[in-house]
Amino acid sequence: TSSPALQDRLSARAFVQELALEGERLNYERITGSGPLVGWVSSRFKGSDLVVRVASAGGLAGGPENRMNLLSGASSDAQQEAAGVSAAPHAWRSFDRAALSPIANRKIRVLVLHGTPSNTNIVKFQSIQLRAALGSQAELLYLDAPMPWEPVPDSEWIHDQKRSDMEVRLAKGQPFMRWYQIKRQEEQWSEWAHVEECCDYLKRFLSKEAPID
Repeated sequence: TSSPALQDRLSARAFVQELALEGERLNYERITGSGPLVGWVSSRFKGSDLVVRVASAGGLAGGPENRMNLLSGASSDAQQEAAGVSAAPHAWRSFDRAALSPIANRKIRVLVLHGTPSNTNIVKFQSIQLRAALGSQAELLYLDAPMPWEPVPDSEWIHDQKRSDMEVRLAKGQPFMRWYQIKRQEEQWSEWAHVEECCDYLKRFLSKEAPID
């Protein structure tokens, strides 16, 4: 079965409902993610799985068993992601055949993000062993979060409390930053603020510094 190629493609980790399967061509209806609502995809490309069958669509209520989870070059272990079993981060990639090509004639490029509250000076210290292990094979890129952080007086939540002397020394005068804001009421996380702005910030960096593996 053949069909005209569409410019818009299914996103990675999208869940789709199987409508028909002819050889290695899957006719689907999209359940989650982005991309065409219905269409055809190849289940394999050059020996690598592009879509793999899973028991259910990540615990979606009432989901039929013959849903398929969209991967890019995923290992068989990645099929368990929908069941709540973590797969290796590199098992998930954009549904783009070019992305399946091996990295050649350059170092791998790894984006390293710090926690909250923290900054790039601190995470550089935390990643010393990672840099040593990768050696000259990789280029590590560090990015500070977009929002400044300040301690919250009398807060019992550790992320709001004043940073330790060790953290202050490791920061080397650089301000502590955070990716988004969590507003809490009665010991509960009641509101997550600035998440969309944080995602846009990361997308701009990824686009500017591409390729990042």
